Amino acid sequence: MTRIVVVPQLAQGAVALPGGLILLDHGVIGGTDDPAVAAGHVLAAHAAAIRTDPLETVLRQAGLRTTFRLLTTGDIPADALRASADATVAAAWSDDLPTQLSASFAQANVPSGPYAGTTGADLIETSSADQSFREILSDGDWVSLQNICNS
Repeated sequence: MTRIVVVPQLAQGAVALPGGLILLDHGVIGGTDDPAVAAGHVLAAHAAAIRTDPLETVLRQAGLRTTFRLLTTGDIPADALRASADATVAAAWSDDLPTQLSASFAQANVPSGPYAGTTGADLIETSSADQSFREILSDGDWVSLQNICNS
């Protein structure tokens, strides 16, 4: 199960962390009238997590001792998780697999144009005339979400 947590500031727009957690920048929600932009950021973070498992990143950064501890006790020290999360959040966003990301948009039936328009991502856009995209959120629900995030 994926959980999305809105955070005050995140340069990449969204990042995936271990445990099915996706951090989403507040500005992504408050800065646009189109929920497809936020959906695009979540899809991009999810696609990045599929490409490189966030837990694998934690274990590589934490080292063999932490990996062994996880295997024997089921526990990862909080400082190792915190260090990995800090490194992930501080890292520059890389949109290096536009074909895979375009496929994620197509599979989710979400238009990639709004996301690409705000990020400059080079995505293969299926023409709106060729495909009917599902409604991500109604206008009322989107405004309600924006209001919740602004309070």
